[in-house]
Amino acid sequence: MATDTIAALLLASASLLPGCAPAGPVIEKALDPWIVKSWPVSYWVASHRASTAISPDGVYMLLVQAGPEKRVVTAIPLAPEDSDEIRLYEVDNAYLEKSSLDLEVIGWISETECAFLAAGSQFTGPNEGRYGISLLTADIETGRCEETAFIPLSEEHLQGFTYLPESGQLSLEVTGAVWSFDLRDKSKGKTARLVKDGLPTYSLFPASVSPDASAYIYEDHEVGGENGLYMLDTSTGSLTPFALNGDTVDFYASWSPDGQYVATYSVARFPEKTGTTWMKYAVYPGGDGPMPVATHIVVRNRAGQTINNISLDGKVLANFRWSPDSKSIAFAVAPKPDNNVDAEVDWRIPELLWDSIYVARVLEPGEPSKVADIVTDWPRDALYVFPIAFDPDSKGVYYQVSEVTGQSEIWYAAPCKTPVQPEDGTPLKVTDGDWLPYPELPTYGNSLAALIGHRSGKTELWLLSSQGATKVDEWPGSYTMVIAFNEDTLVTCEIAGESKNKITVRSMYTNKEVSG
Repeated sequence: MATDTIAALLLASASLLPGCAPAGPVIEKALDPWIVKSWPVSYWVASHRASTAISPDGVYMLLVQAGPEKRVVTAIPLAPEDSDEIRLYEVDNAYLEKSSLDLEVIGWISETECAFLAAGSQFTGPNEGRYGISLLTADIETGRCEETAFIPLSEEHLQGFTYLPESGQLSLEVTGAVWSFDLRDKSKGKTARLVKDGLPTYSLFPASVSPDASAYIYEDHEVGGENGLYMLDTSTGSLTPFALNGDTVDFYASWSPDGQYVATYSVARFPEKTGTTWMKYAVYPGGDGPMPVATHIVVRNRAGQTINNISLDGKVLANFRWSPDSKSIAFAVAPKPDNNVDAEVDWRIPELLWDSIYVARVLEPGEPSKVADIVTDWPRDALYVFPIAFDPDSKGVYYQVSEVTGQSEIWYAAPCKTPVQPEDGTPLKVTDGDWLPYPELPTYGNSLAALIGHRSGKTELWLLSSQGATKVDEWPGSYTMVIAFNEDTLVTCEIAGESKNKITVRSMYTNKEVSG
């Protein structure tokens, strides 16, 4: 039960005790979204850090606006009566057309100080014209913006970054290197720390960073080298073997939400092959590299010790997702094709006939649980099936079934019956439509906030949990972005093109009177 709810009920009980005067109405926060404000915009939102975009006090959100003439970093007030944006950094589109420069929101250092970066050929500032990454901070009270550090590069580019607002630590991954910077350090002359360079740079096998940015998992696939997974410790810069290739290869590492485990896809080497580069193994080719499909999913702890080796006889496993409590993994299942494709000889995408969803308990080796058969009238050879997310209580999983023509359905299933499911515990079809993708899933209480787009030209907002699945709003347009969120607020941008885009701020909770 939520803390606010408990407090409200205790207050209500106290008012009924002998000698206690009635305390009056008791107000509690109910998960009931309402629109704070909504307005049209003539720009696209070009930032992708929704979870760190809102200031700690919930007053502003930080965005990169891609407008018809300029790209602008701006702080936008969220209160309904305030519409005065604070422009912090601007670049002319004419400059962007002839140079490489990307702007990206980092987040907030305090209620009045924010951070963002400019990666590429610098437009202005002390390193104007130089190529590299500029870390910038701005004070929204004064409007002052300054460069706090600069990482010079030759031809490398920014591949990703992780920001931890509670500590101010920023970890940046550039081509072949990792850098670290403390945004709370106000000492003069501070510089970014090079954690490690000379790292693998395969675009097909991106590094996987732990939730607290304390470690990265890299894949090494050099001919004649000692190939496999390596762990980079960002505190020491040491790179050590994590899971080396041998009879099997592990790929596409994914950290558990608590940062204690790493799951990978794993397949065996072809019996007639020697060597340890990934094409010596029975991977399932996709468009450019291996699909996220394998005969095994292997879970290891941070020391590289195997905790669980998940498999099903005669099956391949795909598109796995961790549960929020880091105790379960959900995945799609198909019969194993009759013969594997040798990627060195014939790059041919195999036919996979997805038929079910399973959940495995990570810390309890044993047979995974089938939670759903794929029920559809669509042709099996035209399906793509993938778990999207567990509910916040980690009891069951929401998954999408899609067909090549663009039709999709959202379903829910669980190992044990939950209140949202039918009486017989069978999977629940939630709705038709596509769960619109965004890197991080907003969670409110025990519910996920999901945007579902429809081919008919509308988008719906759903609250999804193990207790219920409720549509709470809908609007025209089949694509909407989540551009900012925190524990109370959800901000979206409805994409319609030209000057028809619209930003909407929703408060996800409503204060309601529960007793008098």
